[in-house]
Amino acid sequence: MLHLKLMEKSYYRKYYVFERTHWWFLIRTAILKKLISRYVKPAGDLNILNAGIATGKTSEDLAEFGRVTSVENDAECCEFLRNELNMDVVNASATALPFADEAFHMVCVFDVLEHIADEQLAVQELYRVNTVGGWLIATVPAYQWLWSRHDEVNHHCRRYSHAHIRKLLQQNGYDIRYMSGFNFILFPMIAMYRLTSRMFRKKTELKSDFEISLLENSSLLNSFFYRLFSIEKKLLPGMRIPFGVSIVIVAQKV
Repeated sequence: MLHLKLMEKSYYRKYYVFERTHWWFLIRTAILKKLISRYVKPAGDLNILNAGIATGKTSEDLAEFGRVTSVENDAECCEFLRNELNMDVVNASATALPFADEAFHMVCVFDVLEHIADEQLAVQELYRVNTVGGWLIATVPAYQWLWSRHDEVNHHCRRYSHAHIRKLLQQNGYDIRYMSGFNFILFPMIAMYRLTSRMFRKKTELKSDFEISLLENSSLLNSFFYRLFSIEKKLLPGMRIPFGVSIVIVAQKV
């Protein structure tokens, strides 16, 4: 996640735990690995750019597919990654990547584009450093009408429709090879919660969904939702689901 410096001071440390234990992150990782294996067909020697790595779990996961270059915009988070994880990370913005043209076979932005005011510039930069025929793997939150305090605490600029993210990538030279909603099994429940929370939650209460899900102290609930969400891991990428709380995209540079 990009621009962690905009969050509350302690949030990225909590996010470190969420990325490694929360059911949503665990299943997202499994889905992304299946998609990369199916479409990119990695030989283990890919040059991979992972932009907006937050607390680094996605870079750890991508390492099985090749050499990962990690980028994070927030200097404090970069220091945390270097000191706590001994992780090599480049402190830079996705809108001004310090790399040569066509340097990477695969570029990844997992829940990053929604943090960037100039999304066009970010996609242009990702395209520039991507090899011809190379791949972009992305996830974004879906539906502006699902906007909630979760988006505010994470300093999102927008949520996405399928049409918007498709147009954004196609206008900047990418061919969409796969697009699907995910977290669709829990979509009705989450949508109802997001909509009702606008009416009943106090204005001063500013927390992410991860913090208020009660899963911080309940391994039983976390396990239950993990098993439920695991159904999607079996269905994707064989199916393309037209709705979900998030959208996953596989695109190829043409």
